[in-house]
Amino acid sequence: TNLSVWPKSRAYWYTADSNLDWGQNRERVSRYAKEMDQAFILDQAAITPGLFVVAANDLAISDRRDSYRFLVEHGVPAIRVGFTHFAFAVTGERFDEYMNADRTVSPLMLSDQACAPPLAHYPPGAQIPFEQTESPGRGRLFLVCVTSRKGADLGFTVTEGRLWFGRMTAMGECEADLLQEGQQAWFRVPRASEARLCLKEMPYRRAELAYLVSGYLTVRGQGAEVAVRRFAVDSARRNEDPAPAK
Repeated sequence: TNLSVWPKSRAYWYTADSNLDWGQNRERVSRYAKEMDQAFILDQAAITPGLFVVAANDLAISDRRDSYRFLVEHGVPAIRVGFTHFAFAVTGERFDEYMNADRTVSPLMLSDQACAPPLAHYPPGAQIPFEQTESPGRGRLFLVCVTSRKGADLGFTVTEGRLWFGRMTAMGECEADLLQEGQQAWFRVPRASEARLCLKEMPYRRAELAYLVSGYLTVRGQGAEVAVRRFAVDSARRNEDPAPAK
């Protein structure tokens, strides 16, 4: 880049992909963490608390993961890790700011009974296991019904395989983050309201392989009532990827 792009650490505002980063520093991040004596949060699909590391390409304006824009637009403090990665300081209060700004689930005010009682009560810190061993065919969607008198956060962590986790829209579509093994994402449920989240499975490309996807939901902050239910998907949309969560 020429002198019009300054400082060079913000080049991702103007360019991306292999013009900027082709993975040349990826293997060095762990070394930098050891040298700095810091615990970095690596390889996550959505912002999580701690020193959250993001590659420059993932901050590019053209990138589909718009949630990362929160880090730049809200001036979250960061340290440069090498030349192409940044570790953002997502403290407890700043994580709450992010959840309130980008990850709060709006009530849908629907008249259907998809989230009708009963819903089981879970205290803060509770983990709700999820596992499927039957092939999802062209795709399978689960509705996660949540209510909380005081408001709560609900996260999903993948332990095996991969799937989409997000929130439902009024049109019955799942806006979600694609989570790989070891990744997690969080959403905030407002107090005294019903929230609808979603888990969408992905079929294997090789149908002959034994199928397994597993993980767990975690309740954070306050207690919540939760139920995971199979949700009918229009056949025309069954094999579509969800829109990315904001």
